[in-house]
Order: sequence, then structure tokens, then C-alpha cells
Amino acid sequence: MKKLVPKIILENYVKNNFHKRFEAYSLFIDISGFTEMTEKMMKEGKEGAEVFSHHLNDLFDKAVDIIYKNNGFVSIFEGDSFTALFKEKKCRITDLLNSANSISNLFKEEGELKTKFGIFRLKFNMGLSYGETQMHIIENKNQNSFYFEGESINKAATAEKHSPQNGIVFSKNLFEKFNCSINMKYRTINDNFFLIENIPVLEKTGTKIKNNREYKKTMKDFYPESIFNKKLKGEFRDVVTVFLTIEKTKKLKEHISSIIEKTHKYGGYFNNISLRNRKACLLIYFGTPTTNENIVQRASKLALEIHNLKKLNSKMGMSYGRVFTGLRGGEKRTDFTCLGTEINIAARLMQEAGKNDIFIDTNIYKNLKDSHQIKKISAQYLKGISKKVPIYNLISRRKDFNKNFFKNKFIGRKKQIRKLIETADPLKENKFGGIVYIEGTAGIGKTRLTYEFRKKLGNNIKWLYLPSNEIIRKSFNPFKSFLRSYFNQNENNSQKQNRTNFEEKINNLKQKIEEPEIKNELERSKSFLAALINIHKENSLYYKLKPEGRYKNTLYALKNLILAESLIHPVILYFEDSQWMDNDSISAIEHITRDVKNYPFLIISECRFKEDGEKFRFRLNNINKTVITLQKLSRERTANIVENILGSDISKEILSLIWKKSEGNPFYAEQIAKYLKENNLINKNKKNDNVAIQIPDKINTVIISRLDKLTEELKQIIQTASVLGREFYVNILSRMLKNENISKKIKEIEKRNIWSAINEIKYIFKHALIRETAYNMQLKERLRKIHKLAANTIESIYKKNPAKVYGDLGYHYEKAEEYEKAAKYIELEGNHAKDNYQNQKALNNYDKLLNNYNLSNNKRTEIMFKKGIILRFIGKVDKAKNTFKKIIESNDSNQLTKIKSIRLLGELL
Repeated sequence: MKKLVPKIILENYVKNNFHKRFEAYSLFIDISGFTEMTEKMMKEGKEGAEVFSHHLNDLFDKAVDIIYKNNGFVSIFEGDSFTALFKEKKCRITDLLNSANSISNLFKEEGELKTKFGIFRLKFNMGLSYGETQMHIIENKNQNSFYFEGESINKAATAEKHSPQNGIVFSKNLFEKFNCSINMKYRTINDNFFLIENIPVLEKTGTKIKNNREYKKTMKDFYPESIFNKKLKGEFRDVVTVFLTIEKTKKLKEHISSIIEKTHKYGGYFNNISLRNRKACLLIYFGTPTTNENIVQRASKLALEIHNLKKLNSKMGMSYGRVFTGLRGGEKRTDFTCLGTEINIAARLMQEAGKNDIFIDTNIYKNLKDSHQIKKISAQYLKGISKKVPIYNLISRRKDFNKNFFKNKFIGRKKQIRKLIETADPLKENKFGGIVYIEGTAGIGKTRLTYEFRKKLGNNIKWLYLPSNEIIRKSFNPFKSFLRSYFNQNENNSQKQNRTNFEEKINNLKQKIEEPEIKNELERSKSFLAALINIHKENSLYYKLKPEGRYKNTLYALKNLILAESLIHPVILYFEDSQWMDNDSISAIEHITRDVKNYPFLIISECRFKEDGEKFRFRLNNINKTVITLQKLSRERTANIVENILGSDISKEILSLIWKKSEGNPFYAEQIAKYLKENNLINKNKKNDNVAIQIPDKINTVIISRLDKLTEELKQIIQTASVLGREFYVNILSRMLKNENISKKIKEIEKRNIWSAINEIKYIFKHALIRETAYNMQLKERLRKIHKLAANTIESIYKKNPAKVYGDLGYHYEKAEEYEKAAKYIELEGNHAKDNYQNQKALNNYDKLLNNYNLSNNKRTEIMFKKGIILRFIGKVDKAKNTFKKIIESNDSNQLTKIKSIRLLGELL
């Protein structure tokens, strides 16, 4: 069981003790130069981050073990630091000092990190103190949390600020706890802090704490199930990091609980709380441990909602990027965290922000610049970051955003547009138009098609927007979202203002309606509409009825409101992401569409296929139904999208590359083209046939959000299969996973539309980017192991006919960094191709060996000679001549091979 919560929290939580005071010794340690080192290692790509995090975790694990062996516990991890507490009732000052001394020695002995990227030395600063400490537990229906505060914690953190590198500083209040038996050398820094010059080995005087109770179920009240289920050390994800501080007040717990509530509302993960010097710092992630789509937009909604609560005086820093994410610590205490330059930037931005500011980085700015009002501050040097960082202040969401929602030209789909326009014809005759399903996979263009349809219809039709939410599937959720907008409701308004806005809207609508029955029903049922948006009035009809009566009248109220609007002007109810709709909303739609022949409205249901591939449908009878299923775009149409973004003079190689990666998905094609443009990866004067593409973040989050919905077991099967390539054989995957009954799991994954069967023994990923995403989110250490396992498994299965898999074996051993075996199979693959007159394939293999492998002189000459023979055979005379000349001119060439090369060169001259 991962021990993510200190035992003192769990012990008190089960007793309903949510606040406790105690005297404690404290130790605060911070790794100096951590930000600069992180930046340097992240420049080396994912492997750099992985190597660094592995070493850092190893050190933290050993340091934490030291704390617990000396009867202390870690209260919080904070990036490159942690705080440890030693309760005075159970510990002595010697436990604290022995811990400090042992950790200091640990860094001296194991702090050096030797990598292929260079040698790095991890150093620390440490502060020690003593004083009153308080423990707080925040209970919340979504996720509990906790924090510690007090004089001991504040003074230890201040002492650390006075510490030189690899130094230990203690505060005056700890000095007063010393006794004559502690013969420790120190020097005075000032009246309040002292630098330790040496700590003698002290005899342990504290009592060994024995408590083996696990609190497994209780711990899950504090952290999501997905963290406990994780079996991997870590992975790479696109993550939005939100650091925020709020001032300590009497309502601090209430405020934090509200922020936890809002975090879950938008699909984020509330990580931890630290409180020092009357400032609470909160850390929130979007995109890990599981992700949802549109995480930047979700995080911005949370930030703005918190920002609008001016009484909090919050300061926020936000960043976005691909980071290492996983568990840190060891057996005694663990933490879930992220590591990367982006995390450090978010923390620094928060420090730079003023009261009620939301400082964001460039990546978030790029995602929000069209939809939000953002003020550019300046580019500044932030502590530990080598280059100036552009800083922006997020102000608000633009009200006019939808007017310019799509910037690029609409490509194709003319037939579908004509079909949609036909479905709106009954509205011209004041008739009900029925329902239109616009369906397809993520990114296929459903929203864009709807947008173009709306433009074609013009301003004579009123659109009512009812979005469903993947996370919030509460009763009537799309209707509640619509009603909040319709009645001008705002969380920052007073209850009185929201009620006034509601009444004004109802009264204005009644004045426009001439039909008495609809008008009277608006008045009668308005309390049910009000209740959906949390406006309540005692003695209203809503309060007089029992739950069953409230439910039925809510359906009548919703229907009557839609009919009332349709009497003023034709209406289109636009349901977005219907596949996530709650059951009560589905029932409401069934009720709304009964006996409405003479009311001019149309329902549009924009929906994806369900996770199992099933198509979403409402339970509607005897009404017009139109289904528009969007398919992939042709190569020509995809090229039109790309040229729209990159220009018409783009090379065929780039067009081919984007077509291959996107497979006709317009969203994927657009995002890849933008990625190439924004990262200056296109040289219009060159062929660009070797451009390396990192999967753009918007595509990445769409795919990972699908994988995150699967169980950890299924996810690991997919990740293992991704190592085998776009296509894979069941018998190889089964042998690798040591699971003879894997067919059932493979079929379960097939139902989730991750892959499909080519035949009974072979499967293919539905999209190349699904495989790439599953592959790339894994750590390189794990990939090396799986590639080696794949190579060993394939070798074993095909030992009687290895020629069939020479190429696969060369590939997997190379990825496993087993270069000697890789070279062997690459050469065998080249020889096999040469013998079967697959000349280009043979040349590719020989070139790979010559260019990428450290071959012996004889082997290099041998491979070059084979290459020359093929070039001579296929008529590439000049290249053959040059190859034979290199052999002849080399001092290291085998004499017999030289003689043969001279003879063949002579024949070519």
C-alpha cells in the first residue's frame, strides 16, 4: 500500500480529530540549484528527466528512511524539498540531530549524479527548529486533505534560508532545548540562527515507535483511486500546473474545501497544501494522474473562478507542458508529483504575481489567446531559469469568443451541409424538425460542421447551447448549464442579484408570449426552473411538492420554456457531447419531443461513438431522425487543410508526412501542421523528409484521456503491445505478458476502439497516433526492458525460422540498447535482403550499421564491400566506385577485400 498520508493524520481522522496541537522538532531540507539542474536535464529530452528523477527519488527514499528510523515522519513533500517532524512526546532532540547528520552524509556520499549528459552534484540547505505545531484535516466529499503549521515549521524554513550549501542551520528556540550531553560545534549567524560545524554521533534516546496499523481504506479518502492503482514508476504527460497562495483567515479550511470542490468540478487533481507564515500554498494538477480533454481550458476556468473570489486575495502561477509524473519516496512515505521545468516556472510565476493575479506561461497563452483577455506583462529572469520567461496575466474569458471560433477555411463536407440545411426546412413552416445526430470519432469535425451550419442559417434562428460534461454527469446537467447562461446567473453575484436576473428574464419572456396556456405555465412552473439553478423560495410550488412531483414538474417546466422560446422565433437545441449525458436529461428530451408538431424547433445531438463503439441514440419514437456520420477526409482534402495553415508551396514530403500521421482526421492534421509551423520545423527550400514530430499536446490529451478510462491492467497491455508496433501478433504479446488467456483482454480492448483484428492471430491499432501516444508516455527504462523482452520472446518463438524476423530482432535489440545483438541481426537482415534481391532494403541495413554502429575494422570493410557489390549490381556506378575507393584507401581494410575491391573498381573504370 502506497503510504501517501502520514500516520498521525490517519490515526486522528478515524477518531474524528481534525485539529491537534503538539510540540515538535522540525527539519526542512531543500535541494540547492534544483531548478537549474532540472532545466539542464530536461534539455536532454525525456531521458534526461527520467535519469534525474530516478536519482532524486533514490536520494529522497534514503533520506525519508533515515527520518523514520529516527522516529520522525515526513509531513509534506514540496518539489525539491520536504519537511519532517519529530513529536516531542515520542522523540528527543538526538533523533532530530542524528537525522540531520545522516542526511548530510548521504548527500556527501551519494549526491553525485554521473550521466552520459555530464556529472551533476546535488547539494542541500537544511534548517532545524522546535516549537508548537498544529495538524489540520480538511474533510471534503470529493477528496480530503491535510496540512501542518506552526512555529517549528516556520522557523525551520527560515533557518534553511540562512544555510550555505550543504550546511545545517538551527534556530534559537531549538538551541534552548540543547543540554550539556550534546557536544556540538556551531557558530553564530545572528541572534536567532546558528550554523552547525559538526554533529557528533549521538546515542538514541527516543522510544522506538511501533504502530503497524495500515489504514488502507482511510487513506483512499485523501487520494484518488488512480494513484493507488498505478503500477508503473512514472510516465510522461502533458500537465497544467497551478500554484496558488491564499491568506490564512478564520475561514481558511472553508476556502480550501471550496477550492477542492472546484478542482474536482473541472477535472483537476488537488495535490497538497503547505502553510507557512500565514500563507497557504496549494498545488493543483490537470492532466495527471489521469487526464481529460481541454485541460488548459479547464484549468483556466478554475483559476478564474478562484480569482473572482476577491476575498481570498489569491496569487496564482500556471504553466503547461510535457513533464515526468509519478511517485516519489519509498516504503515509509510516498508522494505523487511531477518533475520538469514547467513545474518550476509555475512556482516562480506565483511568486512574481500580485494579489488576485493569474500569471501564465507562453504555452497557456498560446492556448487561450483567442478565447481570453490576457495582458502581456514582460519577459523576466526567474530564479533558476537560464532564459527570460515571457509572463502574461490572465484577466477573463472573452464574451465575444464564439464570433471568431474557427479561423481556418472550412474544407469539404458540402454534402453534409446540404443535408443539415434540409433538416431545418420545417422550421420555416413553424413545424417541429425532429432530431439530427452528428456523430463521429474525436477530432473528425463535428463541432466545425455544426458551426458552418449555424453560419448558413443566419440570425433568424435562436440557438440554445446545452453541453454535457464528461466529469459532471449530475441530474439535468446540460439543462442546468443552459439555464445558468439563459438567466444570466453568476457565482460572483449575490443571491439577490441572481434572483432579480431570473425574474426579469421570466417576465420579459411572458410579455412576448401571446398563447395563454404557455404564458400561464411559465408563471406556474418557474420555481422548478429556479431550483435547477439553485434559486429557492420558501412556500413556492417546488417546496410544496414531494420529490416525485418535483421531478415531473421539472420536466413540464423545461418543455414549456423551450416551447415558449419557439413561439417567438425558431429554436435549435444544440446538445454537445451527448454521449456523456445523464439519464434525467435524456428523459427530459423524450418529454420535450412529445406532441410538439406545431412548434418550430430542431434538436441537434453532436456525439461521439461510445467507448465500446456503440452509437449514441435517444429513446425517441415517431419523430424525424437524420443521422450524419462523419468519415475521415481524403488525402486531397487533408492536403487542403495543411495548405490552409502552412501555405500552398509546402513540399510533398510534408503533406505525405501529415497525411500518414493524421490518417484523414482533420483535427489531427490541423494540430500537426500548427506544431510544425510553431516550432519552425519546415524548411521550404529542402525536402523535409526527416522531420521529427512530437505528438501535439491537444492530440495527446484526447488519446491519453481515453486510455485513462481503462483499468490499469488493460492500459499496461496496450502499452506493452505498442512496443511491438502498429500491428502485433497475439502469441508474441501473450508470451511477453506470461498470460495464455490474454485473448479475452484483447477483445475487451477491441471493444473500446483501441485496436481491431486483422485476423484471429494479428491485431492493428485503430490509429497510428494511439500507438505512438501509448508508447511515448512510458519511461525509457521501461521501454528498454520491454523491447528486450520482445526480442527474447520473438527469438524463442522463431528459433527454427529466424530469417523471418531478423528485422524485428534488430529493431528491438537496438531499442533495448543491446547493440551487439542488434548489429548481428541488422547485418543478417541485410544479407537476407541481398540474397533475395531486395537491394534497397539491404543497402538501408548496411548503411545503418556503417553510420550508427561502432564496428571492428574487418567488419566495417566487410559491410562496405557488400554495399559496393549491390551498388554495382543495380547500376549506381559512381556510388560503387566511391565505396570501393574508400576500402582501398583505408589503412584498416582487410588485404583480401582490398584486392577484390581493386579488381571490381578496375572493371567499373
